[in-house]
Amino acid sequence: MNLSHTHGEKNLVIINTDEVPVYFDMARRTTYHFKGDRSVKTVKTNGHKKRVTVCLAIASNGMKLPPMLIFKGEKSFTNPLSKKMYVTQNQNGWMTETKMKEWIEHILGKVKFPEKSVKLLVLDKCSSHEKDSVKAALKEKTDYLEFIPAGCTSLLQPLDLVINKPCKDALQNYYDDWLGKVGISEKNKTKNGYLRPPSYITICRWVNNAWSGISSELVKKSFYCGGI
Repeated sequence: MNLSHTHGEKNLVIINTDEVPVYFDMARRTTYHFKGDRSVKTVKTNGHKKRVTVCLAIASNGMKLPPMLIFKGEKSFTNPLSKKMYVTQNQNGWMTETKMKEWIEHILGKVKFPEKSVKLLVLDKCSSHEKDSVKAALKEKTDYLEFIPAGCTSLLQPLDLVINKPCKDALQNYYDDWLGKVGISEKNKTKNGYLRPPSYITICRWVNNAWSGISSELVKKSFYCGGI
């Protein structure tokens, strides 16, 4: 790919986006207990099968694009963080061709990049990314589009290399704190005694806080680590 014309008065801005599954129940898989005990009791909510897809995106100049959250089902709710993220729903809570076009319209299409910049979007080879309608929509918002070869995202994708883990660690810490203070309380139990999972709004707040904790310096570093 020839990018020689990006020199001079134009600046190349590389964008990377990726989907991260976030579960409503994030019970840890390890615990401290007495050696030799045959059973260990753990605490978790009844939301261990519920998940939301969080679409994150970053740019090589240090920018963080607003997250997009895809919840499962058609349950609508008022999101107090609507100015900081885009929330949507579908039948399975996954990234689809339709949701990818929503991301292009509501996230990528509304971000103000530096003037005279040339935009290169780097994606993994997820099926929803490679749809012809998605590629056509991306051509209107970006100058170039490149796909990371299958099996190479752990080596080349900036989000996978540097950003996703600290976000997941922050979400885990928010969940642990919530479970200890709210999750195990009597008020959070159903009539059958099960613990309710975090609410949609709580998940949105956690994602917003975790994303806010990612610095522009770390974003820039992620592109260097991926050799981009």
